[in-house]
Amino acid sequence: MSLSGRKFPTFPVSLLAFVIDDRHRFLLLKPQGEAGWQVPSGGMEEGETVVEGLKRELREELGRDVKVEPVCSLDAFTYRLDERIETMISIVYLFKYRGGTIIPSDDMNGAKWDWFAVSDLRNRIEVAIPHERLDLFAHAIAWMEHAGCEPETSPTTGVGDRET
Repeated sequence: MSLSGRKFPTFPVSLLAFVIDDRHRFLLLKPQGEAGWQVPSGGMEEGETVVEGLKRELREELGRDVKVEPVCSLDAFTYRLDERIETMISIVYLFKYRGGTIIPSDDMNGAKWDWFAVSDLRNRIEVAIPHERLDLFAHAIAWMEHAGCEPETSPTTGVGDRET
């Protein structure tokens, strides 16, 4: 509640990282024992900014050696997770891949990873995001091609780097 007495809703937040390379392909992970591929993702923790949470998730899921550059927020949407969490907010953020060895770890330990073009995502593979949101991949490429947003940081940093 605010000082004026206004009540605000509070919802858990999921963070989805669309990592794109120079060939406009997206990095996806396929966890062991699961049929579908997914973008690096996870829950935002208390006290984190959106970019801090995403960089933590990328570090945890892709390894500390991976270098990315935050580009821009692509979308936010709500969905029902389950009976206990009826409303969850998802924030989709675009990152430019700048190099480094990808070694899935943490909850993605042992996962397969690969780069996929938008045509692969639409036609050949199962992606663990709502089907009606697959347009976000094409939208991300349009942002990159038309310089629709500027990087939020000037130097490229590793996902393991701490910003001060």
